[in-house]
Amino acid sequence: MIVRAHGVEVNVEVHEPGPGGPTLVLVHGFGASLRTWDPVTPALGATHSWISVDLKGFGLSGRPRDGRYSIDDNADLLLAIIEQRELRRVVLIGHSYGGAVAITAAIRLRERGTAVAGLVLIDAASYAQRLPFFIEVLRHPITRWFSGLTSVERSSRLVLRALFVDKSRVDGAMVERYARPRRIADSDYAATQTALQILPRSFEMVTQAIQSIDVPTQIIWGGRDTAVPAAFAARMHRDIRGSRLEVLPNVGHMPHEECPSEVIRIIQAFLAELS
Repeated sequence: MIVRAHGVEVNVEVHEPGPGGPTLVLVHGFGASLRTWDPVTPALGATHSWISVDLKGFGLSGRPRDGRYSIDDNADLLLAIIEQRELRRVVLIGHSYGGAVAITAAIRLRERGTAVAGLVLIDAASYAQRLPFFIEVLRHPITRWFSGLTSVERSSRLVLRALFVDKSRVDGAMVERYARPRRIADSDYAATQTALQILPRSFEMVTQAIQSIDVPTQIIWGGRDTAVPAAFAARMHRDIRGSRLEVLPNVGHMPHEECPSEVIRIIQAFLAELS
């Protein structure tokens, strides 16, 4: 469904099996959409309500030419959705760029009095790093121009294959799922603005937020992540007191799509302890 938040059309998907327990709020990464969670939501939905959100500029959400595509801007939209749905107790689940958005939102929710029951951070953008090639290429006019010469199907396949260890997972259906939203008008503008607004200051703010997290946190990481360094997993585990860490050794940047059964197992065990 499409809802409006801060003047932006935001695509959300809602699953409500009934009252009881926190609501899971799922936040995808850069260039993805809420469809990235399809391999895990059926199992998670058996016990919990959940809501997944297309971040601004991605999936079926709006792509306004307003220049507001920072981590803070997306966190504000996420907060607005949570407040519109009147969610009183949530578990934020964020992947990659969506992890940074979830961390930022968690701190703000705490300030507003909404109970954050827990966090699940999957290969989360968190500390200063060399940006992944698929983001860096959008930050410079020349490489951005050259990337525009490649079809969305080909570039989507190239990026996905770089992020997966098991390349057989990257089939035609997955490539099309990632390519389809990129054909929507102003997708290039939105992706470029999001890439340009990932600044050193953004990482500083997220790092500070990580160090102030005081809710139960499950960290999941692909041991062969080529986008966000696997070494960040141990650092985050140290920075978040009492956090749990599971590194999946032969997995890339997309654990929830590359080995969903393992991610389901880890998240379900974490949720069981929360209840």
